Amino acid sequence: MKKQKLLGIMLCMIPFYTIAQNDDDAVKLFENNSKFSFSIKYQNLYWSNEGDSSVFFEAQDTWVPALGLEYNFSQRKNWNWSVGFFVRNMVRKDSETFLAEDVGLSTDLTILSSESPYWSYHLPVDLSYVKEVNDWFFISGHVGLEVMYYAVTEGDDLGGSTGINNIARRISFESEVDSPITGGANIGLGFYLKSKNTMWRIDMTYHYHFVDIIDQAVLATNLDVSPDTVTQHNWTGDYLSFSINIFPRKGWIFKSKK
Repeated sequence: MKKQKLLGIMLCMIPFYTIAQNDDDAVKLFENNSKFSFSIKYQNLYWSNEGDSSVFFEAQDTWVPALGLEYNFSQRKNWNWSVGFFVRNMVRKDSETFLAEDVGLSTDLTILSSESPYWSYHLPVDLSYVKEVNDWFFISGHVGLEVMYYAVTEGDDLGGSTGINNIARRISFESEVDSPITGGANIGLGFYLKSKNTMWRIDMTYHYHFVDIIDQAVLATNLDVSPDTVTQHNWTGDYLSFSINIFPRKGWIFKSKK
């Protein structure tokens, strides 16, 4: 599955590198605005769940905010290079349901849990293709690579267990990525809005991570009716991001003297 996603992203990158224009649209973006911007992001972090049966366990996809900065360091014709930095904290959310006949209860039992913090730090480098529609509206598409630093790397660990009526019904095993530094590829679309004093960029980005961050196996055991089973739940590192960047006008910190 990871290889298929990577191939799809690589195919989507081809048009960005084959289109050639003679305009200076990327240069026009920063005629009056700073090349630095502040970014606010809202991201959906993906988990993969496989094989739920005896215990209906799910590691839930979760929406989280992120804050960061970006610097657009090079513009040529329609092309813009940028480097960014943002910080994110994932709140991990799990749900599990035990059928009443499996655990000797009168009704099904559902347990919801959440855990945080899962801080991560990100450094994306992107190449954008920019096209001017009019003086105040530009559209863009971007591709790039992103480095992620995730400090919690404990290796293999017994993730915990759930007991009902003094009997262990679920046992969890977890394995986190070995290296705190991993990475992935980005692809996205967006547009710029220019006003008198500020420029805004609104975009959507899909990030494909090269490795899973957390692999979790859940063993359903000692059930009264259903057979023992093992299920798999992975934090893929993939995410879908919606972001707003704010570009102040030039000289917003050090105003030029008249």
